[in-house]
Amino acid sequence: VVGAEISNSSENLVSSEASSSDT
Repeated sequence: VVGAEISNSSENLVSSEASSSDT
């Protein structure tokens, strides 16, 4: 469970950075 949460957080962070770069 913890691993899944960490993985999801990591993906969200990358997505957020990519979105910021696009802007």
